[in-house]
Amino acid sequence: MSDILIVVQRFGDEVVGGSEGHARVVAARLARSNNVEIATTTAADYWTWAPFYPSGTSDLDALRVHRFPVAEGRDPRAVPVEECMTAKVVTCTSNDSVDRVTELMRENQIRRVPVVNEQHELLGIVALADVVERATPKVTQTHETLKKVSAPTEDPSKPRAQSKNVA
Repeated sequence: MSDILIVVQRFGDEVVGGSEGHARVVAARLARSNNVEIATTTAADYWTWAPFYPSGTSDLDALRVHRFPVAEGRDPRAVPVEECMTAKVVTCTSNDSVDRVTELMRENQIRRVPVVNEQHELLGIVALADVVERATPKVTQTHETLKKVSAPTEDPSKPRAQSKNVA
């Protein structure tokens, strides 16, 4: 039996999705045959980083959780949009096929693609939900696109990874 420490920025019942949700699933699986502990912050909200949980050590789902205070939160009203926007914008044209748009979504791990004309002026936005509702793609194609779009990445070729990020 090994001792394992998982370090994750937020952890708790109120924290869902993203790397935090993945860490919770991995921790629970590893805890079946290992001593697993979590090191995290007292924050539940990734946007403000305000204290939510008490500092100290507690147990959650048979995991020992060590919570440390956040040195300084942030005021979302003071964060310029430039610091959290996607700078590398992946676009399509109104003449592109639905297959092409879902391919762009999979390749770039995005759920929405702006539609532009020849002058690169915005005509609209096509979302993965729009494709599912209106284009009736194959179920396997929808599943694979959603799976690929949702996969964690550090790949700098992805628009999200190349954008400024304050979170």
